[in-house]
Amino acid sequence: MLENIAAAVNYQGPTLSQLDIIYGTTGAGKALFVNQLTAYYTMIERSGKPMNQQAADLAARQFMGRYGKQCTPPMLLTYFANYSEFKGTLRDFDTEDIIMQFGKKFLKWWGEKTSQFYKPEEPETIDDGKPRGKEGIIELVVEWFRNGETENDIKNPEKHGLYRYGVITDEVIAKAKDIALSTF
Repeated sequence: MLENIAAAVNYQGPTLSQLDIIYGTTGAGKALFVNQLTAYYTMIERSGKPMNQQAADLAARQFMGRYGKQCTPPMLLTYFANYSEFKGTLRDFDTEDIIMQFGKKFLKWWGEKTSQFYKPEEPETIDDGKPRGKEGIIELVVEWFRNGETENDIKNPEKHGLYRYGVITDEVIAKAKDIALSTF
Protein backbone atom coordinates (compact mmCIF):
# COMPACT_ATOMS: atom_id res chain seq x y z
CA MET A 1 0.00 0.00 0.00
CA LEU A 2 2.87 2.37 0.69
CA GLU A 3 4.42 1.75 -2.69
CA ASN A 4 1.20 2.22 -4.63
CA ILE A 5 -0.93 4.75 -2.76
CA ALA A 6 -2.62 5.75 -6.04
CA ALA A 7 -4.06 2.23 -6.37
CA ALA A 8 -5.17 2.27 -2.73
CA VAL A 9 -7.09 5.53 -2.98
CA ASN A 10 -8.68 4.46 -6.26
CA TYR A 11 -9.89 1.14 -4.82
CA GLN A 12 -13.60 0.72 -5.62
CA GLY A 13 -14.33 -2.28 -3.42
CA PRO A 14 -16.29 -2.93 -0.25
CA THR A 15 -15.74 -1.44 3.18
CA LEU A 16 -14.80 -3.62 6.14
CA SER A 17 -18.46 -3.73 7.21
CA GLN A 18 -19.55 -4.95 3.77
CA LEU A 19 -17.12 -7.88 3.58
CA ASP A 20 -19.44 -10.28 5.45
CA ILE A 21 -22.35 -9.49 3.14
CA ILE A 22 -20.30 -9.99 0.00
CA TYR A 23 -18.44 -13.13 1.06
CA GLY A 24 -21.13 -14.69 3.26
CA THR A 25 -18.86 -14.69 6.29
CA THR A 26 -19.06 -13.48 9.86
CA GLY A 27 -16.46 -11.07 11.23
CA ALA A 28 -14.24 -10.72 8.14
CA GLY A 29 -13.60 -7.00 8.66
CA LYS A 30 -12.98 -7.51 12.36
CA ALA A 31 -10.58 -10.37 11.58
CA LEU A 32 -8.65 -8.19 9.14
CA PHE A 33 -8.32 -5.50 11.80
CA VAL A 34 -7.21 -8.04 14.44
CA ASN A 35 -4.68 -9.45 11.96
CA GLN A 36 -3.15 -6.01 11.34
CA LEU A 37 -3.25 -5.08 15.03
CA THR A 38 -1.56 -8.35 16.02
CA ALA A 39 1.08 -7.94 13.31
CA TYR A 40 1.87 -4.44 14.55
CA TYR A 41 2.00 -5.68 18.15
CA THR A 42 4.33 -8.52 17.17
CA MET A 43 6.58 -6.10 15.31
CA ILE A 44 7.10 -3.74 18.27
CA GLU A 45 6.70 -6.03 21.31
CA ARG A 46 10.16 -7.13 22.41
CA SER A 47 9.12 -9.41 25.30
CA GLY A 48 7.84 -12.18 23.05
CA LYS A 49 4.49 -12.26 24.89
CA PRO A 50 1.52 -12.99 22.63
CA MET A 51 -1.11 -10.30 22.34
CA ASN A 52 -4.12 -10.61 24.62
CA GLN A 53 -6.92 -11.80 22.30
CA GLN A 54 -9.66 -10.23 24.42
CA ALA A 55 -7.96 -6.84 24.09
CA ALA A 56 -7.58 -7.36 20.34
CA ASP A 57 -11.26 -8.33 19.95
CA LEU A 58 -12.39 -5.33 22.00
CA ALA A 59 -10.24 -2.98 19.91
CA ALA A 60 -11.60 -4.53 16.71
CA ARG A 61 -15.22 -4.10 17.85
CA GLN A 62 -14.54 -0.46 18.75
CA PHE A 63 -12.80 0.21 15.43
CA MET A 64 -15.53 -1.50 13.41
CA GLY A 65 -18.21 0.42 15.28
CA ARG A 66 -16.56 3.75 14.52
CA TYR A 67 -14.97 3.24 11.11
CA GLY A 68 -16.14 -0.07 9.62
CA LYS A 69 -18.58 1.61 7.25
CA GLN A 70 -15.98 3.91 5.72
CA CYS A 71 -12.70 2.00 6.03
CA THR A 72 -11.75 -0.25 3.13
CA PRO A 73 -9.14 -3.02 3.29
CA PRO A 74 -6.54 -0.90 1.44
CA MET A 75 -7.18 1.99 3.86
CA LEU A 76 -6.62 -0.29 6.83
CA LEU A 77 -3.42 -1.76 5.39
CA THR A 78 -2.13 1.71 4.53
CA TYR A 79 -2.95 2.96 8.02
CA PHE A 80 -1.07 0.20 9.80
CA ALA A 81 1.86 0.51 7.39
CA ASN A 82 2.06 4.23 8.24
CA TYR A 83 0.90 4.15 11.87
CA SER A 84 4.21 5.43 13.24
CA GLU A 85 3.54 8.75 11.42
CA PHE A 86 0.15 9.12 13.12
CA LYS A 87 1.05 8.01 16.64
CA GLY A 88 -0.17 10.31 19.38
CA THR A 89 1.37 8.50 22.35
CA LEU A 90 4.84 7.77 23.64
CA ARG A 91 3.94 4.19 24.49
CA ASP A 92 5.05 1.60 21.98
CA PHE A 93 1.67 -0.10 21.78
CA ASP A 94 -1.64 1.53 22.65
CA THR A 95 -4.87 0.15 21.14
CA GLU A 96 -6.82 3.26 22.17
CA ASP A 97 -4.34 5.46 20.32
CA ILE A 98 -4.47 3.21 17.27
CA ILE A 99 -8.24 3.63 17.08
CA MET A 100 -8.21 7.35 17.92
CA GLN A 101 -5.48 8.37 15.45
CA PHE A 102 -7.31 6.69 12.57
CA GLY A 103 -10.08 9.27 12.88
CA LYS A 104 -7.95 12.13 14.15
CA LYS A 105 -4.98 12.08 11.75
CA PHE A 106 -5.20 9.29 9.21
CA LEU A 107 -8.53 10.24 7.61
CA LYS A 108 -7.22 13.77 6.96
CA TRP A 109 -4.02 12.34 5.47
CA TRP A 110 -6.08 9.91 3.38
CA GLY A 111 -8.21 12.77 2.08
CA GLU A 112 -5.08 14.64 1.01
CA LYS A 113 -3.77 11.56 -0.79
CA THR A 114 -7.15 10.97 -2.40
CA SER A 115 -7.26 14.51 -3.79
CA GLN A 116 -3.70 14.05 -5.05
CA PHE A 117 -4.07 10.60 -6.66
CA TYR A 118 -7.78 9.91 -7.23
CA LYS A 119 -8.65 9.37 -10.88
CA PRO A 120 -12.38 8.85 -11.39
CA GLU A 121 -13.32 6.41 -14.09
CA GLU A 122 -14.52 8.02 -17.27
CA PRO A 123 -18.16 7.18 -17.89
CA GLU A 124 -18.79 5.01 -20.88
CA THR A 125 -20.30 7.06 -23.66
CA ILE A 126 -22.32 5.73 -26.53
CA ASP A 127 -22.68 7.96 -29.53
CA ASP A 128 -24.76 6.05 -32.04
CA GLY A 129 -27.00 9.00 -32.91
CA LYS A 130 -30.07 7.39 -31.33
CA PRO A 131 -32.21 9.42 -28.94
CA ARG A 132 -31.81 8.76 -25.21
CA GLY A 133 -34.06 9.19 -22.20
CA LYS A 134 -37.71 10.14 -22.73
CA GLU A 135 -37.13 10.88 -26.43
CA GLY A 136 -35.72 7.39 -26.88
CA ILE A 137 -38.77 5.81 -25.19
CA ILE A 138 -41.13 7.84 -27.40
CA GLU A 139 -39.19 6.75 -30.49
CA LEU A 140 -39.43 3.12 -29.36
CA VAL A 141 -43.23 3.31 -29.00
CA VAL A 142 -43.52 5.16 -32.34
CA GLU A 143 -41.69 2.27 -33.98
CA TRP A 144 -44.11 -0.19 -32.36
CA PHE A 145 -47.06 1.69 -33.82
CA ARG A 146 -45.43 2.00 -37.23
CA ASN A 147 -44.56 -1.69 -37.31
CA GLY A 148 -47.78 -2.82 -35.61
CA GLU A 149 -45.99 -4.53 -32.75
CA THR A 150 -45.63 -4.39 -28.98
CA GLU A 151 -44.32 -7.01 -26.58
CA ASN A 152 -47.64 -8.48 -25.38
CA ASP A 153 -50.37 -6.98 -27.55
CA ILE A 154 -49.82 -5.60 -31.01
CA LYS A 155 -52.10 -2.59 -30.50
CA ASN A 156 -51.82 -2.11 -26.72
CA PRO A 157 -48.58 -0.69 -25.22
CA GLU A 158 -50.36 -0.45 -21.82
CA LYS A 159 -49.82 -4.19 -21.45
CA HIS A 160 -46.08 -3.91 -22.06
CA GLY A 161 -43.76 -4.50 -19.08
CA LEU A 162 -42.26 -1.03 -19.45
CA TYR A 163 -45.74 0.46 -18.91
CA ARG A 164 -46.19 -1.44 -15.65
CA TYR A 165 -42.91 -0.03 -14.36
CA GLY A 166 -43.72 3.55 -15.33
CA VAL A 167 -41.17 3.86 -18.14
CA ILE A 168 -43.87 4.08 -20.78
CA THR A 169 -46.55 6.50 -19.62
CA ASP A 170 -49.89 7.56 -21.05
CA GLU A 171 -48.21 10.80 -22.14
CA VAL A 172 -45.51 8.84 -24.02
CA ILE A 173 -48.17 6.68 -25.72
CA ALA A 174 -50.20 9.74 -26.78
CA LYS A 175 -47.13 11.48 -28.23
CA ALA A 176 -46.01 8.30 -29.98
CA LYS A 177 -49.49 7.80 -31.55
CA ASP A 178 -49.50 11.41 -32.79
CA ILE A 179 -46.05 11.05 -34.31
CA ALA A 180 -46.83 7.64 -35.83
CA LEU A 181 -50.11 8.84 -37.33
CA SER A 182 -48.64 12.07 -38.67
CA THR A 183 -45.90 10.27 -40.56
CA PHE A 184 -48.23 7.91 -42.45
